[in-house]
Parts: sequence; C-alpha cells; structure tokens
Amino acid sequence: MGKRAGIIHWRLSRRRRSGFTLLEMSIVLTIIAVVTAAGMTVFAASLQKRQFVETQEKLKTIQRALLNFRLANGRIPCPADVTLLLTDPNFGVEGATPGTCTGGTPAANFANGNDIEGMVPTTTLHLPDDDAIDGWGHRIMYAVDNRFTGSNAFTTYTISTAGGLSITFGIPASPSAAAVYTLISFGPDGHGAYPRNGAAIGSRISSGSTNTYELTNCDCNSSAVSNATIPAGTFVQKEPTLDTTSPTDSFDDIVVYATRYELASPTE
Repeated sequence: MGKRAGIIHWRLSRRRRSGFTLLEMSIVLTIIAVVTAAGMTVFAASLQKRQFVETQEKLKTIQRALLNFRLANGRIPCPADVTLLLTDPNFGVEGATPGTCTGGTPAANFANGNDIEGMVPTTTLHLPDDDAIDGWGHRIMYAVDNRFTGSNAFTTYTISTAGGLSITFGIPASPSAAAVYTLISFGPDGHGAYPRNGAAIGSRISSGSTNTYELTNCDCNSSAVSNATIPAGTFVQKEPTLDTTSPTDSFDDIVVYATRYELASPTE
C-alpha cells in the first residue's frame, strides 16, 4: 500500500471510529433519559406519599388537641380567620365570640346557620403555626357546629345530641354522620384552599376542579368562587379517585370529623 493510499485508509478508518462513537453516545444519552424519567416518576410518587402522610399526621395532632381542649374547657374552640398573614398577631387565634364565632376580632370567615368555618386555631390549641398547613402548603379548614363552642356546651348538649354538620361518604343512599367539627385538607390540587401565607376571601386556590364532591367540600364552584347553591354544613369523606379521562373530575380531599359521642368525657 502506497503512502497516499495509507493516508486515505487511515482517514476512512478514523471516520468509521468517529461514527461508532457518536452512535454509542446516542445510545448512552437515550438510556440516561429513560433512567432519569423513571427516577423522576419514582421521586414524584415518593414526594406525594410523604405529603399525604404529613397531612394525615397533622390532622391527627389537631384532633388530639381539639379533644384535650374540649375536656379542659367543656367546649371546642371557634375557627380562626383563614385570611390572616402568618405574621399577624391574631394568626391562629379562635374567633373572639364563643357561641357564634363571629362579630368580634378576630372572627371566623364563613357562617351559615350553625355551620361556622375558618382556619384551625393553632395558637388557641397551643400548636405550632405550621400545623395549620397541610403537606401541599395549603391551609387546613376547620368547620364547627357553633353550638358546641359556647360556654359549658358539652354540658348543655349531652352525648346523644347530633352535631349540625353532615358528613356523607360519596356512596348513593349511604348513611351520613352528624359531626360537631370537620377538618378539611383540599389535597394535592388544593381546589378551594387558602395559600400558606394567607389571602383575601375571594382569593382561594383554583385548579379548575369539576368534581361534585370537591365543590361540596369547598362550598365553591370550579373557579373556587363561593357557590350559594351548595348546601353549607355538608362535607364528603371518601377515598381519592383519579379520573384519567377527565382529570378535573378527580377527588383528592382529605376530610376528618368528630361526633358528639366521639368527644365524650370519661365520665359520660
């Protein structure tokens, strides 16, 4: 082989080696992309699980604090103002007028008959401010039958008294529970919730949810605007559902409650 032919052969061989290297790199990059995507999916699922568990633990903590408050005071606290900034001195302080929870400063935000709603009164319950925030960074709502917030309420309203909040279970013709209080986390989509840092009454988070049960829990429409056609004092507790064909019709709220019987003292 002559010198010129040898040079040509070397150049062709080099090109072949370069082409093979680019192919290898393309394969490696594809593998990295697949592994990264799988890792992100696993991470997202793990994060969602941690947020759910965190929310469940906070709800349990709040329920224990509410029971302790009832046993110590013979009543449950009023809701706090859900719109206040974290730095406001009244953040987490129950409504100033037990028995009605409105008309004072601070005051609960929503009232319709015996159904009074606002934020968890963490300060009054001697809980950290962060216990008012669920795992997704939204404020946990607290609804009460205001009769049970008045002085000596649990003496006046005995163990057989039905609470004024109706809890349904998302099943046709299923029985409902009569609750004294309800706690609501609006879940991952946050539809109807108030953000961590507070916001005006008309500034609830909207995910565009069209799920009937979610709209019942927030007493609002798909734009998270208050909807007077949905009966106040009614809440839905059910398993989460994911509608893949119509994601806005999914349900992800977490609702817990207590009846008068469940808040009985050891001597009742």
